[in-house]
Amino acid sequence: CDFFIADSDFNAGELRELGVGPVFVFPVMIDDRGYDGPVSRSFAGLFQDGRKNLIFVGRVTPNKKIEDLIKVLSYYKKFLSPPVRLIVAGNTRTLPRYYYSLRDLATRLQLETRDLVFTGHLPMDEFLAVYRAADVFVSMSEHEGFCLPLIESCRFGLPVVAFDAGAVGETLAGAGLMLSRKDVAVAAGLIERVLNDDPLRERLRQAALQRFAAYRQQSRPEILLSQLEKL
Repeated sequence: CDFFIADSDFNAGELRELGVGPVFVFPVMIDDRGYDGPVSRSFAGLFQDGRKNLIFVGRVTPNKKIEDLIKVLSYYKKFLSPPVRLIVAGNTRTLPRYYYSLRDLATRLQLETRDLVFTGHLPMDEFLAVYRAADVFVSMSEHEGFCLPLIESCRFGLPVVAFDAGAVGETLAGAGLMLSRKDVAVAAGLIERVLNDDPLRERLRQAALQRFAAYRQQSRPEILLSQLEKL
């Protein structure tokens, strides 16, 4: 290859470590007009029962560390506030054995079906319903080359609590609360604060919206086209 495009400095760094170049960093382009589309009211109604909704969006694969999310959910429910739900929106068919091991873990932690929801891949109207029902986006993933759902969360002004791994900090750019180490109690405590501290929630919401506005400027197609034209 003569030219490389990476969607984050993190990914660009991995390419440079392999000795390739030049590497141009350009974030994932998204057409956010689709996020203003119709929402499935029937699907949204499944999550409107007075519980707080924690969500994670992404493929159900080991690097996403869904098991850590389940442990945080269990701790939160046991020691902080029982009426909470974790919604994992993403394909569960990539690694079935991993998915079933997560189900087994939830059973062993005495979590009920209504506590943990795996939606599988969703059509757009149901995908939007999940985001609209969400109170906090939570990520314990240990490898993210970019993590588009973080930007989607910013688009909706949704507070984020995330483990600082890979490109997560770069993608959020200060628009969420970051965990520097894996600690179930600390993660649950941060989530509890976000859910109950209205001024903090509003600050995070504003930071998320500002991050998305900046992101739209950084991902303008003209920037990419100008680089391609130089080739």
